[in-house]
Amino acid sequence: MMGHTDTLLSKRVFFTNLVSNIGFFCANALISLWFVSYLIHNLGVAVYGLIPLVLTITSYFNLFTFGLNMAVGRFMTIAFECPNPKDVNRIFNSSFLASIAIAIILLPLGVLLYLFAVRWLNIPHGFEQQVSLLFTFMILALIVTTIGSSFNIISYCRNRFDLANLGNVLGLILKVSLVVLLFKFYTPNLWQVGVGIAGDSIITFIVGVYVCRYLFPKVRVNFKDFSFQILKKISKTGSWIFISQIGTILLTSIDLLVVNKLFGAEESGYYASVLLWSMLLRSLALVVAGIFGPTIIAYYAKGQIDGLVGYSKRAVKFMGLLIALPVGLICGFSRPLLHLWLGTGFENLAFLMLILTGHLALNLSYLPLHHVSMATNNVKWPAISQIIAGSFNLVLAIILGKMLGLWGVALAGAVVLLIRNLVFTPLYAAHIIKKPLNVFNNEVFPIMIQTIFVGGISWLISSVWVVNSWMKLILFSIPVVLFYGLFSWCFILKLQERKFATTMLVKIFTRLPITE
Repeated sequence: MMGHTDTLLSKRVFFTNLVSNIGFFCANALISLWFVSYLIHNLGVAVYGLIPLVLTITSYFNLFTFGLNMAVGRFMTIAFECPNPKDVNRIFNSSFLASIAIAIILLPLGVLLYLFAVRWLNIPHGFEQQVSLLFTFMILALIVTTIGSSFNIISYCRNRFDLANLGNVLGLILKVSLVVLLFKFYTPNLWQVGVGIAGDSIITFIVGVYVCRYLFPKVRVNFKDFSFQILKKISKTGSWIFISQIGTILLTSIDLLVVNKLFGAEESGYYASVLLWSMLLRSLALVVAGIFGPTIIAYYAKGQIDGLVGYSKRAVKFMGLLIALPVGLICGFSRPLLHLWLGTGFENLAFLMLILTGHLALNLSYLPLHHVSMATNNVKWPAISQIIAGSFNLVLAIILGKMLGLWGVALAGAVVLLIRNLVFTPLYAAHIIKKPLNVFNNEVFPIMIQTIFVGGISWLISSVWVVNSWMKLILFSIPVVLFYGLFSWCFILKLQERKFATTMLVKIFTRLPITE
């Protein structure tokens, strides 16, 4: 009978999760792109810009739960290697009680943040009360998400992202449906978006509870299983992840605040609309990179360092090849894409889109290596480096923003992220597992070449032919995608990797048993 670790290392589980995550990303991308266009046309670009801005501010509170959940995921995944319901329940209930405590703390902090943000932000005149209501619903959604986060950890540890995505899809559909219905029967306004986001969090919480009980029926909410010693171990790891997330916010989520403060609400709305593509690509990378985490931790738990290295290198390569294609297409077709999506007048944001998305092909490809530091519990120096990089990004964004406008803010993030992820991340991952420092560096050049190739061909097509409909955009993209796939298969993947991929796909589709 195949053990839990064997299940984690199963290729079928990997591809099930991969297909599920990419499927959710596609659904999320299509709905979100339509939803943003819908909101801009109903609210106006300046008022729309307040929605991602408030979302960004309230997401800062996820710092508290993210660090806790990542640490809990590590300890619980290792606990499942030697399945003992009592151990798992002690970890679960310790984290659950901690999540409730965090939710209680978040309420007054949320009120203080709201009072500060409303006075500090540039808000269009007459929308102050609507922003207050939006903040209220956002904080409610945040509290529900915080309390429910412990249940979602089980699906991560059991490597069942497909079931976790069920709640995400239902929540997304409910959010958009509520907003559209409220817009239809009432004058469109910000509070209705808040209602949709709160509904999203509630349905996701409910599904998370059911998925948790399905995957591990022996889990029980029992505060008698709370263990201060377990919480102490979790907190030691989680505290550094918390610090790291502060740096992540300064690196990836501070630009909207800088733009709002330097240039006002309308420019913030334009920046936020283009930023959505970057956020979608990050979302794709995070959900795909997430499926590598349990396997990397499992390799480390079994002491298979060579297996961990080989698996991590393949993860970086496949992540890079996956991200390079959409990045190249978005950059190359940026001008017609903006025209078709948001209408006339948005094409001049094409260069801004290129700056915001072009660097992601390299930056996001190294996301799987973050799981190496988590698996080995070496999270101190990544956190410190993230804080340093984030602080530098904030200062550079203000300086370049005053010099180059929106381009400068976007450029600051691109430069700092490239330095952080192309230098520190691969070198540190190699260092902590005592391997040659260049062991993870060889994958970056093919990814860069592929991205430039796809972007260049797409730009050439859009310059020669008129791309004035979604159908034309799709038709022009198809040969680029096919040529990219053929080129990657023949020249990027090694012979052994191609044989491995072919065997794996055959076994998946013929339902044959798959083992290491």
